[in-house]
Formats: sequence, structure tokens, C-alpha cells
Amino acid sequence: MRMPDFNRFPRLLSGLGLFISGGIVGSAVFLSLYHHTYNVLVIDNLNLRKENSELQLDIESLNKFRNKQGLITHVTVHLYNSVQHPLESHVEKAIEDRVKRDLKIVEGQKVGEIRDSPQLYERIITNKTYYGVVDKDYIVNVKSMVLVQSELTVWITAEEPRKLPAPDKGTNAPGGDSF
Repeated sequence: MRMPDFNRFPRLLSGLGLFISGGIVGSAVFLSLYHHTYNVLVIDNLNLRKENSELQLDIESLNKFRNKQGLITHVTVHLYNSVQHPLESHVEKAIEDRVKRDLKIVEGQKVGEIRDSPQLYERIITNKTYYGVVDKDYIVNVKSMVLVQSELTVWITAEEPRKLPAPDKGTNAPGGDSF
């Protein structure tokens, strides 16, 4: 069986190689755009699902306390985002959800109790470390708490705990003594 002589078709082979490499590069660009838009879609879907569950919980609590005046019916948590170390939106939502879950005990309490001792409810979340929020730990502090009619609004800040550097194993102990 004879093999064809490819030396007779150099322009055809270079054109074919250019066409195939263009197809590979084009498909890589298409896939990167596709994955980017899919990632945006997943994040939007996650945010909408969380918002939907929050609204359903709000409806439940409002129906539960519909005819009761003078009780806290709703807790809202807002997170101040630091300019130096901004947090991603899904991390903010996760921290807000955890703080809101901790303040769930406030719902149904009398407004007068909270107005008389806000420090008690502030201490529930001040300097509290939330572990495992999107694979990181965060310390939450309360900036302010506002009670308007039957809604408690809390503004918080969150930052990663500062880790102390571990001492080198090759250094001497303080005072010059070595073991």
C-alpha cells in the first residue's frame, strides 16, 4: 500500500493546521465564557433562594405575631463591609444569616425588655467567632442596634481573626537559654 507524498501539499497542510488550532482556541474561549456566565447564574440563584427563604420566614413570623402589639416581630441584620478587607457577597449573606439565627430568640420578646437592656442582647453576638463560614472564621462586632416599633435592626462588622506568627523552631528561648 502506498502512502501519499505530503510534500506536494504544504499550503493545504499549513492551512488545515491553522484551522484546527483556531478551532481549539475558539472552543477554549467559548468554554471560559460559558463557565463564567454559569458561575454568575449559580451565585444569583443562590442569592435568590436565600432571599426567598428569608421572605418565607418573615411571613411566618408576621403571621405569628399579627395581632400582638408591643412584641418584636422582625430582626434585620446588616453587615458593614470594610474598605481594606472587603468580603464577597455570599460570605456577607452567610454571616448575616448566622447572626440572624442567633438573634432569633429576640423575636416574640416585649419591646420594653429590649429597650431597657439592649446591652444584654448586644452581648449575644459581640466578639463572637463564627467558625467555618465559607471555610474561614470571622469575629463579629456590633456597631449599632436600632429598635423601630416592632423591628430590631442590627448593624455589624466582621473580620478574620488575626493569627499570631508561630515562633521558629531554630530560635532560642527568651533570655538566651536554649534547651
